[in-house]
Amino acid sequence: MATDAGLIACLYPYAHGVLSHSEFTILMPENAPLRIEARMQDSSRRSSPGPATDEDSDADYGDDLAADDGHGYTPGLQLRFDHLRKNAAGFVFGTSRNCDIVLPQKQSVGRRLAPRQCVLAFDEYGRLVLRDLQSRTSSNRRGTAVEYDGQGRRLERRGFTWILSGHPFARETSQIVIALDDKLKFLLVVEQHDLNSTQYQHNVAQFPAYVRHDPDILSLGSLGIDSTGSTVTPSGAQSPATEPILLNYRRLLGKGGQAVVKRVWDVSTALEYASKEPLPDQSHRRLKAEVELLKRESHVSPFPLFHPYLPAFPI
Repeated sequence: MATDAGLIACLYPYAHGVLSHSEFTILMPENAPLRIEARMQDSSRRSSPGPATDEDSDADYGDDLAADDGHGYTPGLQLRFDHLRKNAAGFVFGTSRNCDIVLPQKQSVGRRLAPRQCVLAFDEYGRLVLRDLQSRTSSNRRGTAVEYDGQGRRLERRGFTWILSGHPFARETSQIVIALDDKLKFLLVVEQHDLNSTQYQHNVAQFPAYVRHDPDILSLGSLGIDSTGSTVTPSGAQSPATEPILLNYRRLLGKGGQAVVKRVWDVSTALEYASKEPLPDQSHRRLKAEVELLKRESHVSPFPLFHPYLPAFPI
């Protein structure tokens, strides 16, 4: 299939059955400028006048989509380089009517989403990224999570960046899902571009210019961040809300009597590491002692430990 040079990605609801929060979001009048209609009809789908509530059966919210990913049967939102946006930062998600993708004000969960929750934009390498816009120290708003074929599920973060294109890991992922709460998830279908092509680089360079000339235009600076996220390898102790997310990538690198060594991918930096993980519980104590030894011997490994029991080394 030929690549659409002007297309960035499409968003589809990640749910089936009753009208979910994600499908309701796509059908909201505020999001009509980005909406694309369903390509196929499914008479088994049921609609209702508003988003589903807690009283609706959880069985209607499958974690897995149909074999065709399900998005052919639902409307979606199409994001293009030449779309006029409300925000110079990128396509901003949030409950504010000044966002490019407006989310429902009321969710059926405890903590609510923020007026400006997250943004889809490009990093300095031309890769599509998602950046959560919340303060890392905030606890009264929900963070954001991104799932790569199920990996990363429920790993909610604030002030965090996920890489969505421009690396084999992202390209080889069948389903990338943006999870804003348990019943507000979007399947992100990224258009695969050659990041080195002249046309793509031109589109990325012009991307910030496609904004409406309104007085409330929001730039990255006005959102409280200087860029779409750091690509510097984290160092030092990390709190649970900010520690790196390392996902299994392709294959095992090795296996011994007490541990396996896996190849893992950092979702924020695209760096790859070898991660040593214990096998059965009886090996855990020995591996913990090994980690403590490595932490004391700086000449053995200058790299940080991303988990108190799991050393990870760049490969």
